[in-house]
Amino acid sequence: MRALPTQPFEAADLDGVPRSFVFFRITLPMLMPYVITAALFRMLDAIQQFDIIYAMTQGGPGDRLMVFQVQAYLDFFQNTNVGRSAALLMILWAITFGLSNLSSSIGCAARAGPRAR
Repeated sequence: MRALPTQPFEAADLDGVPRSFVFFRITLPMLMPYVITAALFRMLDAIQQFDIIYAMTQGGPGDRLMVFQVQAYLDFFQNTNVGRSAALLMILWAITFGLSNLSSSIGCAARAGPRAR
């Protein structure tokens, strides 16, 4: 918050703009690149939870925690089903690739600001 320029906030204060308008129209658009970067890091961190899930529950009671990584691991090492394991990991890669590109394009749009009409 300290890195944001103070001029837009001072101008909004002088014009008597309501705080909610300042937040949604000035503060949030300026913070959007940082929010998107943090969301991308959290998303990638959530995808990398294989070790915790497998070490603690090995897929959970029943199939409750059977995520792509655990299912691929079990298919490969316990069921020796290499094709299904590779397919699951390719799906996971495609999801990760798509979400990171989507968040990257949203971040670029947020940095560019509103379009001029």
